[in-house]
Amino acid sequence: MAKNINFTQQGDLWISEDITVNNDYNIHLERDGGGAVQLGQKTAGDLFASVVLPQTPGLYSGTTVDIDISHGIYPKTIKITSYSKVITGIITVKQ
Repeated sequence: MAKNINFTQQGDLWISEDITVNNDYNIHLERDGGGAVQLGQKTAGDLFASVVLPQTPGLYSGTTVDIDISHGIYPKTIKITSYSKVITGIITVKQ
């Protein structure tokens, strides 16, 4: 099931809403520039820990980011941080 992801600007960063996932998923972002993309996983309270993403050169620094994620244990609450404005953000969760 595909769902739009809402982002808000916080300083120089664009931060997504909290997203709860119950299965493997795909994140697709269309951005107006390059820069890093980071994924955080909720740990306790309002704290998020960084999720290590696969190391593919350039995968997370262009205007289009498309990545499949598997945590193994669900549910998880995640948050996405982009270093450039997100024009379109879509998350598709495996059924």
